Amino acid sequence: MRNLRFIALLLTALPLLLPAAPGGSEPFWIWHAGQRAKADQLHARRQFHISNRVHAADLLVAENSPAKFFLNGKPLPVEGGKVDVTSRLRLGRNVLAAQTRADPRRGFIALLVVTLQSGQTQLIATDRDWKIAVGEEPDWTALDFDDAKWEAAVMLAPHGAKPWGRVLSWD
Repeated sequence: MRNLRFIALLLTALPLLLPAAPGGSEPFWIWHAGQRAKADQLHARRQFHISNRVHAADLLVAENSPAKFFLNGKPLPVEGGKVDVTSRLRLGRNVLAAQTRADPRRGFIALLVVTLQSGQTQLIATDRDWKIAVGEEPDWTALDFDDAKWEAAVMLAPHGAKPWGRVLSWD
């Protein structure tokens, strides 16, 4: 019985021990760390850089996600698990933010798929590069908000892992 618990613990911790895929391409279920893991609310943000003109960009989320999403401080109308954000991205620095209520077992997952004019694809996935906070702060979705005191997200499991399964679809 102890061996089974050890194996289960090891499998749970494995995503934290492995390096993230290049370019953050593998989305992970993320949540708060430590004592805050019991919190029922999550504020998450990820800053990223766009170095070339955008040809197309879609934000993918779980269809039943209770999250509200923001890109560069503006709300996104996510319906059916996907929203076209091509016209909302800018060259240079951008920020994707989300506010959700869920229990830690459900976690939070999202993937921004950006196809550049050069033909390259840039994936912004939920991973340890996201910053997490429990409470809401003024202007926390804004591009110039200082999230230096926010915690790094805890990666619970990779996309496709049980009990969540595969909830995002991308090429």
